Amino acid sequence: MKTCTSARRVARGHATDPLTVVAQVIDGAMTDGTTPQSLGPETHGGPDAPSDPGSAECAAQTPRSDRYVFAATYEADGIDVYLRPIDGHPAEELAGFVAPEAWSCIGVASGAWASSYEGDPSRATMTEVDRRRVRLLLAVERSGASISIFRDAGAPPSIQRHTVAGAERAGALDDLLRRALGIPTAAPGSTLEYFAMRWIDDIFTKAVAGQLESATWPAIAALHQVHHFAADPGDAQLTRWAIDHLVRAGEIMADARPWSAVLAATIDRYETDRDEAHRDKTEPDAHFDAVRPTGVHDPVAVAAGVGQGGGQPDEPDKPDQRRLLEQLRWMDTGMFSRTVMGRYPPIEDLLLDLNAMLDADPYRHLVDTIEAWGLLR
Repeated sequence: MKTCTSARRVARGHATDPLTVVAQVIDGAMTDGTTPQSLGPETHGGPDAPSDPGSAECAAQTPRSDRYVFAATYEADGIDVYLRPIDGHPAEELAGFVAPEAWSCIGVASGAWASSYEGDPSRATMTEVDRRRVRLLLAVERSGASISIFRDAGAPPSIQRHTVAGAERAGALDDLLRRALGIPTAAPGSTLEYFAMRWIDDIFTKAVAGQLESATWPAIAALHQVHHFAADPGDAQLTRWAIDHLVRAGEIMADARPWSAVLAATIDRYETDRDEAHRDKTEPDAHFDAVRPTGVHDPVAVAAGVGQGGGQPDEPDKPDQRRLLEQLRWMDTGMFSRTVMGRYPPIEDLLLDLNAMLDADPYRHLVDTIEAWGLLR
């Protein structure tokens, strides 16, 4: 947040919902085409702002933009609203950011591309149909309440007000804003799908390498991470049970390894200076590695703003690695879970790819197992 900040004192009057007042002020300014340096006649210095944000020097530094980060402090005699234009994605500004304690709320107002979607809502894919420019405003306050305003040309604005975080509306921006305020994001779900996706990714990697030609179902089932835990005590009977009862074994493992354990172990991995080249990937904690699904970037690194070039994270002593650790510690389990799972393609797409790589019998067992876990949509 290195550009100039505009600020405005807004009278509270009899308003009992200051968050809505803030959202309306920012939305109104953007709707009117107001530039940041002329947010209001009562412009004055804000957090990290220059002494005169309305000066010609500040105006020259403040290009017209359709992306802003804003904040507000609730005072007894009014609400101080601060607005800052940004050049890149809001995540670049907010990832790892800790808002000053005096800030009552923080939000993002940004232009965005919208179009028709296809597929299940939880894994919807944007199409080129009806592609258009829209505007989204999202703000969260320390109480956990939030407000969103969605504007689409030719349609009345869609306004939603919520008092608590909800998994059904959780997303990257909501997570970023909540963590900036140091409040919890929506709770994570089970790790059942996470472990299933790791399993499918492992199958896909070995199949592409030609290592699963004529593979039987027990050989495919043994690639699930639960097999490594069952095999660790050296109990052959337990290992066999885990393969024969993979559905139940996977559920037990998900209960025993919630997202809090995955996050803690991922942080531990990046904190530990170990030789990755000689690490045994079948050891019991191997499934805690930062997720690297075939063909996509390391999602944890992407969330931290590193690894964008598609390579693996740097070694632990590199500056980007230290930044990655800071980002991981900054996240909570809800945000971490959605960051990781958001980097995977739909599970149905991966299964379709495997259809041509596995024999009919093990493929049928694979699909039946995924379906028994309730992961097919």
